[in-house]
Amino acid sequence: MARCGRQRRDRQDRRLAFRQLPGPDLRLFVGKQDRVGRCGELEEARRLREEAEKVLADYRRKQSEAASEADSIVALAAREAESLAAETRKSVKEHFDRRMKLAEEKIARAEADAVREVRSVAVDAAIAAAQTLIAEKLTSDRAEKLVSESIDTLKSKLN
Repeated sequence: MARCGRQRRDRQDRRLAFRQLPGPDLRLFVGKQDRVGRCGELEEARRLREEAEKVLADYRRKQSEAASEADSIVALAAREAESLAAETRKSVKEHFDRRMKLAEEKIARAEADAVREVRSVAVDAAIAAAQTLIAEKLTSDRAEKLVSESIDTLKSKLN
């Protein structure tokens, strides 16, 4: 603003200086000077407007860049979140599969141990029952006969 005020004063001073000169051309010159002064102001206003438009365009460009950068950051975060979720799902599935396999192996071992124990108990019971039966039903004559038959069978198989 100080600049505009100074320009006005300069223009007024020039008018006074030219009014002191004699001649009809003086008024034409002063009128042209006013038009030139206004033209200078218009040029200054035009220059200021162009500068403001450039600043506005720069601001809009920066705003657009910031918005696109924010969008890309959000998109990147979404991709990373999806990737992390997929990794977590995969990890949980692998952990679950490992635990299932261990549980199945433990169940299989327990079943095998139970079968062995049942067989062992069954064999022990069968041996005990056989001993009891043999002790009750086997006479000494019958025992000698069984031993001699077994020896003969063995000899025939060996020869």
